[in-house]
Amino acid sequence: MVNEPRDHSARRRFAEELDRNFSVVASAGSGKTQAITERVVQLAKSEKALAILPKLVASPGYPVSPGNMRPAGASGYTVL
Repeated sequence: MVNEPRDHSARRRFAEELDRNFSVVASAGSGKTQAITERVVQLAKSEKALAILPKLVASPGYPVSPGNMRPAGASGYTVL
């Protein structure tokens, strides 16, 4: 039997509830990149993938304002 992390239910929600935005804040080595990757995989498998993925922005692990993550003049981006 594999031990699941204590926050397993929150990780599942993050990966599966694709109709809402989430903020992921956790310490180094806690699995943020894996959780975000799983969410992107689920988005790619969804019926809305062609509409969502071209506008997807995932912020790096340091402070960046959303305005600095999109091309000049662009709008309608989904920020993870």
